Amino acid sequence: MGQIIMKKVITFFLFLLSISTAFSQTNISDEFDVPSNVIILTGHSWNQGGVIVRLYGVEACHDSSFGLALDSNCSEAAKVFLAALITNGHPKCRGIYQSSATSSYLTICSITLNGNTTDMGMSMIVSGYAKSALDHKNQPINIEYGEAEKLARLEKSGLWGYVKKP
Repeated sequence: MGQIIMKKVITFFLFLLSISTAFSQTNISDEFDVPSNVIILTGHSWNQGGVIVRLYGVEACHDSSFGLALDSNCSEAAKVFLAALITNGHPKCRGIYQSSATSSYLTICSITLNGNTTDMGMSMIVSGYAKSALDHKNQPINIEYGEAEKLARLEKSGLWGYVKKP
């Protein structure tokens, strides 16, 4: 009986080791690829091999955050858009902060679409499926992201086209 339990424990630890290999040998500043089979968690984060990866400076739409005049769930639309960018843009990311307590990375990613390389967070914001994350003073963490959000709102891009009218 003890040998069976020991085999299960060893198997479990080998499993844990295998799911973390994508990051265990990577320094936080090393560039890493994002495979298309990651698990999308929100419109700005995913699970990659047991590690939570989150886009820096981006806040994806979640229930009521955009004030939409839709019955549909804007967080699902943001998740679908992020999944499409990952599948089609083949992101390359670089960690800028790692939390060992939560096994998560805060990252900046680039994608390549139609031969053009661009910032993935900026693509989310310009397309209207995310907004700029704000600091404790309610100011954009990234000035360029803040300006892109203003433009997306003005042009009613993506989900901004469904904002409730006062």
